[in-house]
Amino acid sequence: MIDETRARAIATAILGRPSDDRKWPWNLIAFPEGWLIDETSHLPGDYAGALGQVVEKDTGRIRIFPSYVPTYRILTNYQTLAGEGYTEGTVIDADKARTIAFTLLGRPETDPDRPWRLREFREGWIIDENGHLGADFVGSLGRVIEKSSGRILSFPSRIPTDRIIGEYDAVVGTAKVVAPPRR
Repeated sequence: MIDETRARAIATAILGRPSDDRKWPWNLIAFPEGWLIDETSHLPGDYAGALGQVVEKDTGRIRIFPSYVPTYRILTNYQTLAGEGYTEGTVIDADKARTIAFTLLGRPETDPDRPWRLREFREGWIIDENGHLGADFVGSLGRVIEKSSGRILSFPSRIPTDRIIGEYDAVVGTAKVVAPPRR
């Protein structure tokens, strides 16, 4: 069993910055099963779409929840939701990514009017809603589901999908975290 001091040290190591960082501050929110790493305390309201990371009290293990799981649900229904989270080093698979994309888009891949597919690359999957239009183009909805966390990121329309796939590390800083509609 770990205490809050140890949880704070783990969170600092994971985030690579102290809780009082001037640009991206964070807090620990205590709840019975551990501490939620809250990176949105400086924003108004419950910020759906935040990457939910929990330091578990019993083991000190980190559990990461996809961005579609609102933080209030993690805090109030942790035991029920624990299966939706991933532990450190866990990589989601294509089936889970497909489920996340379906939840986000609200339609199947084979939708007759607006089909989509997942394009896998090293860091995850890009949701390709433009494949039926032909070649890569600027102006697409560049949304990525990350393999390491299930987090959904939306890239500015000025960045072509092939650049997102080929130069992910260089462009990931331009993306915003997205939350699909609540279930």
